[in-house]
Amino acid sequence: MGTIHAYMVRRSMIDAKDTSLIVNAGTSCIDKYQTTGIMETIDFGISGYENDPRHLCTKSEVRSWCSLLCSEFPIFLLIGPTTIAWFSPCILEVEVVETKTNSTLLRWPDDWYASVEPLVEKALDKIWGLSKNKEEAEGIRDEMAERCRGGFKLIGLQ
Repeated sequence: MGTIHAYMVRRSMIDAKDTSLIVNAGTSCIDKYQTTGIMETIDFGISGYENDPRHLCTKSEVRSWCSLLCSEFPIFLLIGPTTIAWFSPCILEVEVVETKTNSTLLRWPDDWYASVEPLVEKALDKIWGLSKNKEEAEGIRDEMAERCRGGFKLIGLQ
């Protein structure tokens, strides 16, 4: 695996439904992969909600932005575990069970993986299109699966 690139998406970008920072970063990573064979990872966070104690997944504008990003780019191909940890609740139908000062307890849908599976499949389709051979594609798939497992583990899903 190559370099991990970190980005910060500002609240103004969320409000404007502007996914270009992450889509362009992802496109750049894929272009680099095609020329060097090195798959890089993207991690990103969202700023501008520091004074709002609610979990990001409870903010409709954040959920909408995350869904838009998923529709525009096979983001699961590139995101790292820390991004998966906050991003996944924003694209799944989670229920807020309890909110405390610095934490939110979420109830995940029983079929949470079925909700994520189409996004993973979209990323896999992109992998097969990029790869020069089956072994290379399987290697990228395995790296992506490991990042996803790491992110899901961070949020208590196995």
